[in-house]
Amino acid sequence: SDVSSAQMALWYYHRWNIESYFKLMKAGGQELEHWQQESAPAILKRLLVASMAAAVVWRLQRNTSPEAEELKKVLTQLSGKSRKRNKPPTAGILLSGLFVLLQILDYLDSMGGNDLNQITKLRSLLKKCLQNFVKNV
Repeated sequence: SDVSSAQMALWYYHRWNIESYFKLMKAGGQELEHWQQESAPAILKRLLVASMAAAVVWRLQRNTSPEAEELKKVLTQLSGKSRKRNKPPTAGILLSGLFVLLQILDYLDSMGGNDLNQITKLRSLLKKCLQNFVKNV
């Protein structure tokens, strides 16, 4: 009874943000509950990287530029997650897609050379493997 309703609403608002953050860390491709780091510094490093990714995604969600809208579409497709028609993608969807995109870019960088050539080679490899799979089924 000593706390005003405005103060209580503010506390609830902050609590909701914290809960949303933990939900994102558990379901947005981070799988916080399955982390296997054993030392405090290792946990801190992973938490910092995950938090930076979450901040990037939250900022992207609020960005309405044409480039941001295009990136949201790409990340949504890469995430493999579904959403309701005409609803903006959730932070979890964007975060999952972001990590897929970063893995793809990291792989292409590790291959070296022209990215377009590498994508063409990967597409050809996939096509050959799938053709062999279909023949054997």
